[in-house]
Amino acid sequence: MNEMVELLKMNNPIWIESPCYEGFFIHREVHDKLFPNQYRPCKSPTTQFESSKVCGVVLMGAIEFIQNFLDPIKWMNMFPTIVTKARTIEVLDSGNVGGSIQLMYEKLHILSPVLEARDYFFICYCRKFDQTTWIMVDVSYDLIKDIQSGEPSHAWKFPSGCVIRDMDNGESMMKKIQVHNIFRNMLIGFDTYGAKRWIITLQRMSNRSNVKVGATFLLGMISKELNIEDSISIRKNEEFTQQKGFIVSASTSIWLPDSFQTIFNFLKDDNTRCQPYVSKENSMLVLQDSGIDEIGAFLIYAPIDSLGVNSIVNGSDAKKVTTLPSGFIISPNGRYPLCRDNNGNSQNGSIFTIAFQILIIGHPNDNSIP
Repeated sequence: MNEMVELLKMNNPIWIESPCYEGFFIHREVHDKLFPNQYRPCKSPTTQFESSKVCGVVLMGAIEFIQNFLDPIKWMNMFPTIVTKARTIEVLDSGNVGGSIQLMYEKLHILSPVLEARDYFFICYCRKFDQTTWIMVDVSYDLIKDIQSGEPSHAWKFPSGCVIRDMDNGESMMKKIQVHNIFRNMLIGFDTYGAKRWIITLQRMSNRSNVKVGATFLLGMISKELNIEDSISIRKNEEFTQQKGFIVSASTSIWLPDSFQTIFNFLKDDNTRCQPYVSKENSMLVLQDSGIDEIGAFLIYAPIDSLGVNSIVNGSDAKKVTTLPSGFIISPNGRYPLCRDNNGNSQNGSIFTIAFQILIIGHPNDNSIP
């Protein structure tokens, strides 16, 4: 906690303004001198040190933030495009929302089947700093070594977290710090798991939580279906509102030389791409959601019948309307440095991920299925 407080207060010489993206990164040598720790992973030619610091305003009160951060289910729902799995292993000190300590696990991912996920066992400490300010700190814990079995983690979290200040208007000011040590073969980009991605995702989700349309939930749904380890999967359909059968999911990623803004504009324009399929015979429509910000873009769509649309319009819970979302997710730069040209566009292309789902009625091995 003390290290986190100092990192939040300090600027130069430990924090250096990034020449490639809006934010700051840590000067490693200065950091190691100020915060020596023999139990941290040592420097190695096979590892990469990542760090970032970003500030932002989010449409959510500080207390609600803390409650969401300490609940694994709410944590996954708040960051569906980052957190694949999360759970509390042990509550070390229940305290209250102003002073709790938990041993937790999380699996972080990028929305692409070809990029590795990151697993962390970590201690989460929440403390109320003053009447309007809370501090959350995460630091990796070597649980595998503790139980003397399994493989060591390929990613290690130095003291990281955020300070949250309630602004008394339903909003909060958040300063986010991320510091990691990872193997180089897991390197995707300095900001891929950085503070900016967390802040922007949080802003996006908190802004969208007030939108009462079915499209609001498509991005979260497709992120849960997109398996990081498999590009093709088959699962049994358990939805009672759909015909019984099997759902086939397929996804892949490719590198494209264009910026994610250019690709998104191409897909969004009806004149430059074919429309998703629409079945007029069964009164099917297509529910589409799209968005773009500094960390990438997405265009998600799902067939939905007229009854489902009417129920949403009439105020029904959109989460109860069954859909099979498919679509495109565009991330800047991939494994290359996050640099921009004078117009703010990526100079090193984009990772373009395609994910599709389809319901097959019958057995997946049935030769009669087209």
